[in-house]
Amino acid sequence: MFRYQVILLWMTVAFYGGAFLAWNIYWQNKGKKWSKTANWLGVLGFILHTAALLIRWYEVGRGPFQNIYEVLVSDTWAAILFYGLLSLKLPELRKGGFVLYPIALITIGYAVLQTPQQEDLPATYATFWLWVHVIFAKLAYGSTFLSAVAAAIYLRQQDNKRLEYWHYNLAGIGFFNLGVMIASGAVWAYNAWGRFWAWDPIETWSLISWLVYAIHLHLRRIKGWRGRKSAWLSIITFLIVVFSYFFLTLLYPSVHENLTL
Repeated sequence: MFRYQVILLWMTVAFYGGAFLAWNIYWQNKGKKWSKTANWLGVLGFILHTAALLIRWYEVGRGPFQNIYEVLVSDTWAAILFYGLLSLKLPELRKGGFVLYPIALITIGYAVLQTPQQEDLPATYATFWLWVHVIFAKLAYGSTFLSAVAAAIYLRQQDNKRLEYWHYNLAGIGFFNLGVMIASGAVWAYNAWGRFWAWDPIETWSLISWLVYAIHLHLRRIKGWRGRKSAWLSIITFLIVVFSYFFLTLLYPSVHENLTL
């Protein structure tokens, strides 16, 4: 069934690529029809993306979150879902497809090239706390990513106070989600490995990410950092999250290598 997933995911890449191209044309010519085209291509790509994830879930008999292939595909899916839902409330965010879709192309393409084997989840891992950890990890990635996207659009349209409001509040939501993810992960780790914390590289950097977001929120609320300063902080803090959860395992060995969330 992996072959069908690959076909669906490459079709997903094609539609997301088309959406990115349509947004490029929109930015250059301001043609309203191109923004609609981009949105529809994105929706069609998301449907195929969802189908590929469901096939993977059926194939392995568990949630798609155990290896880097499953994590990249599912995290990208979550980010696009949050982007679509929030765009309904904040139409200005739809222009974030200019940033979102190229990232989706890279992550899905890289994931497919991993051609992972099916792996069983150890019985000691399959606990309530694992699901809490996974769900809040997805929420953390989605909210921090959208915070960065809203901040990037704000830097282009600095008179848009709604974007400034949302990139800051999404950073706050991301801070909360990261905190719950770390706490539930510690409880789950105790059940799975007999310890709450081992200063594993991903554990350490997840804590650093959470502290960086705390500093970000502090500078905005207490020191009054607004405008471009606050927007750049949203982008920089998200890049730290990306490094912590995706690139770090390429540099250092970690117990999360075969169970990246």
